[in-house]
Amino acid sequence: SKVIFSKPEVKFVNAVLRKLPSFFEEAQNLPLSIRYNMPNWLIERYRAFYGEANTQQYLEWNQTPARVYIRTLRPFEGLVPSQWPQFYCVKDTNIWPKVFKRVQQGRAYIQDPMTRIPIEQLELREGLRVLDLCAAPGGKTIQIAQILKRTGCIVSVDLPEHMKRFLENIRTYPQIQWLAKDILELTKSDFEGQKLPVVYDRVLIDVPCSNTGVIQRKPDVIHRLTPKDFSFLPELQLKLLTQASTFVKPQGLLVYSTCSIDLEEIERLMANFLKKNYAKNITFFADFRCKLI
Repeated sequence: SKVIFSKPEVKFVNAVLRKLPSFFEEAQNLPLSIRYNMPNWLIERYRAFYGEANTQQYLEWNQTPARVYIRTLRPFEGLVPSQWPQFYCVKDTNIWPKVFKRVQQGRAYIQDPMTRIPIEQLELREGLRVLDLCAAPGGKTIQIAQILKRTGCIVSVDLPEHMKRFLENIRTYPQIQWLAKDILELTKSDFEGQKLPVVYDRVLIDVPCSNTGVIQRKPDVIHRLTPKDFSFLPELQLKLLTQASTFVKPQGLLVYSTCSIDLEEIERLMANFLKKNYAKNITFFADFRCKLI
């Protein structure tokens, strides 16, 4: 502050800093909604779901700085390995130009390590036919393509308005085939029209959701969510999941992925889906819960 500000401004900064210790002590007595900048209705919702201690931990986690990870098969100087293979942290800010250049070249991708989980659950191997639904912006599609290499078949689908960024990201993977289509309107004839398979060994659907599991990275979530979202979103997700299930071949695998922590979008939605579609198949029910992300 002494370098940047005038003497009166420096005094003001010091006065504020001297007040901070007592402020933090007093802040412990404030309501959670004020302390953690979270709507009270959402806090009460997760208290009911997960209890006081887990909700407190969740709120504290959302306030911590989000770490940026780079996923690449070809690490370069300046990247620090994380605990997850292929995911790296940036050593210092000086290498960001190099990172951006690699991203533009399609040799690196800015991606959270959580994205590896649904890919692992797909149990991929070379030669499989894979359908990636709600695929944009393409990070998971690229992971799938790298595992399949140039074998099998990978087809990605998303809304037409989402495809520009998607196509930019996958441009170095010519083996990826795609359809710009509303998934709820997707039919077998759409695949047949492009001479693509109509059923697949593996189907991944990463549905639109409340994003309550990534508020740390997307703090705008708390300002746009409303209680109505938790009735609207599960209805949409159930329709999307049901549609996705029609493209899975017998003995195939369907993986449902979301970055929400809300029970209405996860366990309760899954129970509803299974009740409507597979109520008599207990073996499928047990297996499907294992594949719940």
